[in-house]
Amino acid sequence: TEIYGAGDVSYDLAAERALDRFEEYGWGTFPICMAKTQMSISHDP
Repeated sequence: TEIYGAGDVSYDLAAERALDRFEEYGWGTFPICMAKTQMSISHDP
């Protein structure tokens, strides 16, 4: 997993549990598009 060059990522307990549920549901491999704002989506990452 790549988090924009971050060396480490930490989540609070609620987020960890939500991520675990997503994995259990089979959603762990869905592609994700993340943008700073709705206007910053680009074809060139």
